[in-house]
Formats: sequence, C-alpha cells, structure tokens
Amino acid sequence: MLNKINAHFSGKYAHCRNTLKELSKDNDGNYLTGTISVGYDFDAIAGDNYKSCDALVINDKSLIFIEFKNQPANRTDKRMIKELKTDLKLKAVESVILLYKMMKENGITKKFSDIFSVKLKLIIVYSSDKTEKNHIFRNRQAVNSNIKFDLAKYAGTMFDKVETMSNEEFDANVGILY
Repeated sequence: MLNKINAHFSGKYAHCRNTLKELSKDNDGNYLTGTISVGYDFDAIAGDNYKSCDALVINDKSLIFIEFKNQPANRTDKRMIKELKTDLKLKAVESVILLYKMMKENGITKKFSDIFSVKLKLIIVYSSDKTEKNHIFRNRQAVNSNIKFDLAKYAGTMFDKVETMSNEEFDANVGILY
C-alpha cells in the first residue's frame, strides 16, 4: 500500500513538494529547520477543511507527519498551554483522517483500519531557542517518557511512533526520516 500512496502523492500532489526548511517557515518568515530533505505541504493539501500537520514525508518504510512549532517563550499561561496541546492533538488525528479519506477516494483503501497497515509516525519539532526553558514544553507524561504535549497516548495506537524534539535535535537526526 505504501507504494500506491507514494505514487498517488507523486502524481497528484507533486506541486506540493518542498524542502522541510520551506515547510517549517512560520508566519514571520523564520525557518525552524535548515534541512533540504523533501516532503509534501500537507497544510496546502488539507486546505481549510482540516487541521493538519505541516508536512508529510513518505519514505520506503513509513509515512511521517511533521508539525513545526515555532512558539514564542512568553506563551506560558494555562489557557495557551491547553490550546497548544489541543491544537497538536487535533492536527495529528485529523491528518490521519484526511489521509484515509484521500486514499479511500482513490481506491487505495476501503476501511479506516487499512491505513494502519502502513507505519505512521508523528514528529513535533519545536524551537529550542524560544521554548526549551518554557514550561509549556516540559514533559508532563510518565517520568521516563520523552514525548511532550500529552501526545504519548498516540504512540502505539494512532501512530507507530511519536517523537517530540527541538529543532536542533531534528537537524542533528534528520536521518530518522529515512
């Protein structure tokens, strides 16, 4: 199925391919990563009907959804923390729902469970410059968990793997995409 998904995106969404550097650009024109690895602009594909992750990377083993969060460090109030966590959860779930819908419309899948025959990964990349010291990004999961933003519950359920990392960690470990 992964080959069919890759062929579908390569054909229908070739115009949405870009470097992860470009896909990480925030509204102020700042880049969160410098990597020239390529992915699909999943926000552009989703349009206004879905909350979605910024990028989708397709490799020979998995589909990787990536959300770049270049949040300012002054977002520390409880309401903002809750909104951020809710936003990330919604983007993760609706990205998978949209992927399924697209694949079903193109005859690649029949049932929602079919989408899970492919390895799905979720990576949240945040700015170490702006947020590393901010309590929004501290882990509030189990003591040994490195997954932030209350996303640990999606690891092993909605996604095979969930990772949260600073932009510096992401750039140093860009090999995780392949």
